[in-house]
Amino acid sequence: MLGASGGIGQPLCLLLKNSPLVSELAMYDIVHSPGVSADLSHIATPCKVKGYGPGQIREALEGAKLVICAAGISNRLIAFVR
Repeated sequence: MLGASGGIGQPLCLLLKNSPLVSELAMYDIVHSPGVSADLSHIATPCKVKGYGPGQIREALEGAKLVICAAGISNRLIAFVR
């Protein structure tokens, strides 16, 4: 999830964490994602959660089968990944 700490990203990550279809959730944002991911990791589901911050976008996307971008600055994020 790109933009994981924002107003759309946080509730969407909560829903994904609770989904039986999701086994691993990588949360990236330019602020607060390690803290938000730590909060979500306390929910007792099989889904593993890890937060990534600035400079870690490649690690967050490594091995991803699906990428959701809820970030308000998505154009800058996409250009950075290319």
